[in-house]
Amino acid sequence: MNNHSSCRVRGFVSLVLLLVVAACAETQPSRFYMLSGMGAPMSEAVDEGERELVIGLGPITLPQYLNRPQIVMRTSPNKLELAEFDKWAEPLDDLFSRVVAENVSALLATRHVVIVPQRRSRRTDYQVQIDVMQFDTEVSGMTVLVARWSVFSGRGDEPLATQISKISNSITDPSDYESVVAAMSQALGTLSRAVATAIRSESSS
Repeated sequence: MNNHSSCRVRGFVSLVLLLVVAACAETQPSRFYMLSGMGAPMSEAVDEGERELVIGLGPITLPQYLNRPQIVMRTSPNKLELAEFDKWAEPLDDLFSRVVAENVSALLATRHVVIVPQRRSRRTDYQVQIDVMQFDTEVSGMTVLVARWSVFSGRGDEPLATQISKISNSITDPSDYESVVAAMSQALGTLSRAVATAIRSESSS
C-alpha cells in the first residue's frame, strides 16, 4: 500500500471513530424528574358533621417559555438555556397543578381540592386562580417562583384576596438537577401555604 492510500485509510478510520464518539454523545440517556408535594398530613381533623371545604384550583397559567419538556435554566436576565438530558416526566403545568392541589388539601384538611380549567366551572366554596410569571433556576444558584394569585368565593366574581408571591430558594450546585427540582418543589410548598392561609382567613371571618 502506497503512502497516499495509507493516509486515506487512516483518515477514513479517524472519521469513523469521530462518528462513533459523536453518536455515543448524542445517545446519552435522558433523566426525568417530578415535582413533589410537601408530604404533610392534614393539618387538623374535621369534626363529625362538619363539612369539608370544596376548593377549586384553577385556572393556572404558566409562561410559554416553560411549555417544553426540558428543565429551563436562566443564565442572565435575558437568556435561557435548556437542559439537554434533564427533562420533566410530564408537562410542567400538570405537575404544578397537581402538587399545589395536594399541598392545599393537606394544609386545609380537606379531600375536596379539584383542579378546574376555568373560573366558576363547578360549585365550590372557594376558587384559586394562579398566574405564574417565573418558575426557573438561575445559574447563580437560586430557584425563583413569581406568581400572582387570587382567591374567589364560590359565588363571587370579585376576588376576596389577591397577592403576588415572590419565592426564592438557594441551591449549592445548580448543575445538580435533582437538587434543582427539590428546591422548586419547596417553592410550591411556600406558595401553597400562602394560598391556604388566605382561604383559612376568609373561611373563619
